[in-house]
Amino acid sequence: MSEEIRELDDIIKQQFLDAGSLEETAEIDLSKIKIEWKQTDYSVNDILELVKTEDIYVPEFQRNYVWKQDQGNEFIESLLIGIPIPSIYLSNFKDNQAEKYNIIDGLQRITTLLKFINNQKYDNNSSASWKLKSNVAEWDGKTFSEFDKVWQNKLKRTRISTIIISQEVNDAEDAFGIFNVFARINKTGTKLSNQQIRSSLNYSENIKRLSILADSAVKKESIKIKETDKKNAGQDELILRGINLYKIMKLDEVHNKITLKNQLNNTAEWLKQTKNPDVISTMDKVAEAIDRYNNLIDSNGKVFYCPIVAKNKTNEVTYTNWTSPLIFETIMYLLIKNENLSKIDFKRYENEMLQQSELKSDPDISKSAFFNNTTSLEKIKRRIDILSECLC
Repeated sequence: MSEEIRELDDIIKQQFLDAGSLEETAEIDLSKIKIEWKQTDYSVNDILELVKTEDIYVPEFQRNYVWKQDQGNEFIESLLIGIPIPSIYLSNFKDNQAEKYNIIDGLQRITTLLKFINNQKYDNNSSASWKLKSNVAEWDGKTFSEFDKVWQNKLKRTRISTIIISQEVNDAEDAFGIFNVFARINKTGTKLSNQQIRSSLNYSENIKRLSILADSAVKKESIKIKETDKKNAGQDELILRGINLYKIMKLDEVHNKITLKNQLNNTAEWLKQTKNPDVISTMDKVAEAIDRYNNLIDSNGKVFYCPIVAKNKTNEVTYTNWTSPLIFETIMYLLIKNENLSKIDFKRYENEMLQQSELKSDPDISKSAFFNNTTSLEKIKRRIDILSECLC
């Protein structure tokens, strides 16, 4: 990979990071957040039943199991011995007026219980049901179904401290607040990305639909992101960024003092309004826009994936390996806004990108629409103008 492309790939990485980090200073007064919580004890059997009935919701992105088998064995042993374990944290949400729960912290523990008690394989590398490894002869080398009934009942009846957190979300600031609370608690466990937190906090049919649309683009290779970004729901974030840009431009909500992270939090919260006519209309437009986007073709007859274009040291035109979030969100905005756009003039796109790449190191940072201080309204509008000339 040339130095120029490596540098531009780093810029793409930064464009994902610009959506915010968990360490970012909150721009709201945390002392004003009103959080309510209650502590209860659920038996292991209760927890498994709540997961089975989807009253405890486990989003697809959270279903990746990362514990090593030694960790799983020790956890099951701890419950059988009676050693107290850390509390599980849940947040509640309404689904057709029924109260359900998202997992804030405790996914690996719950997944471990599901795997062991349901006699599942420990991981994809295992050829048979999980057999516990233990120094206790009665447990060692046995699946849950091979346990003596006494030990089966002991494990299923073990009670686990559970803390349920709730907050009435009435406006954007409340949504930012609960996001920050979720992020702080989540730091103690297996960390989730910002998009994973958003999806969990704002789970709805629209978030599920967004994820399906994003996966279709990844399979089509019209979205190309690194495996680590896929695991962090980066493809979902890209679609959300397109929706966000459409929403803030349509409703004139561009505000330079609000970070992109909090804009995305606000838009994810907005998508929860599944009966809102504007939300319904937007999601229908998004689905149709993704279909057209997946069929955009470059000059070589390959699927278009929003690369940054540059020239290497020998003056050859080269492309980044990955989708640029800034380019993607702008093209998605244009496709959502105008249902008649279905083709891309790739030669023009290439020329526009080459001109922009030459400006990335210009001392006057205002010249480039795709580099340096990219969240200003002026640069957003310039990107829209540039890319609108490439679509037809």
